[in-house]
Amino acid sequence: MNEEGIIEQTMRLFLRETANLPNVKMVIIDDASSDDTALLVKNFSKQAGGRIQLLQRQLPQAQTGKGNALNWAYQQVILDSRGRDHLICGILDADAYMAEESYQKVIQYFAQDEKLDLLQTRVGMLETRNWLQIMQDIEFTVINDLIQNTRNRLGNAAASGNGQFIRVSSVTAQRPWGNALLEDFEFSTRFLMEGKKTLYAGDAVVYQEAIDKPRPFIKQRARWTQGGLDCLFGYWSRVLRSPFINLPAKAEMTFYMLIPFVTLFTGIASLAVFVFTLGNFDDYWRLLAVIVGINLTFNAYIIVQYQQAIPGNMACWFGP
Repeated sequence: MNEEGIIEQTMRLFLRETANLPNVKMVIIDDASSDDTALLVKNFSKQAGGRIQLLQRQLPQAQTGKGNALNWAYQQVILDSRGRDHLICGILDADAYMAEESYQKVIQYFAQDEKLDLLQTRVGMLETRNWLQIMQDIEFTVINDLIQNTRNRLGNAAASGNGQFIRVSSVTAQRPWGNALLEDFEFSTRFLMEGKKTLYAGDAVVYQEAIDKPRPFIKQRARWTQGGLDCLFGYWSRVLRSPFINLPAKAEMTFYMLIPFVTLFTGIASLAVFVFTLGNFDDYWRLLAVIVGINLTFNAYIIVQYQQAIPGNMACWFGP
């Protein structure tokens, strides 16, 4: 919705990177935009040789949530497609970019494992021009990658929205996406409770624009927190009762859904301990030194991992 500033670039990059992949097609959902997003897509798709399709929602049915938009478009895509058993549906944000190599890896993962139902790619940032964007890139490139690889070992890899791919023949529900603000995690949770196989692929990457200002960043994280609470109250008890999810995976999913409360508690506790230690510095300076040392070591490890993972300045993808 209202992505006229980025959508043409997204389409150009898509056509460039899938020039050798004629079986890959882009379907753009316009959720009743009030700008020229739909017009830009219509004009551009005429020269795309059928590789780009526009689906338009109209008010008052439109703008009722991302889950509803995905469900509406998904039904149209599978009705118009042939060979549903060999169809993969990917969810990408309006600013998403994937290189040809990553598209090929996604196809290979599904081709090599007929039991694979959902694949989540690694997420990276296109540009890192300030500290906030760098922190987001580190978050997804290192921290989220570590979490998802842990989930791979537990058997409960989760969808992260951007770069989420599903085998269409694995979807049994008429409305596979729900209305939680974390519709991606909700989707993969539903899949896991049905005994579906999910996997995280760290070697296939989808790039997205990083938020560059604090206010929209806080708004994004507030939405994610609300989405986590939606999943907590809607699915926690069902996850615990699910016969298809093992105990370690249930523990990890429980911790993830409780993160809003855990973060609040640990933040307040850390501040209280820090203030107390400073007020009694002579008695607790050794403890403070140990805590600082642990944090510096952990941060140094993250920096090293990040430097090894990034292929260079991703702003180069926006070149001519």
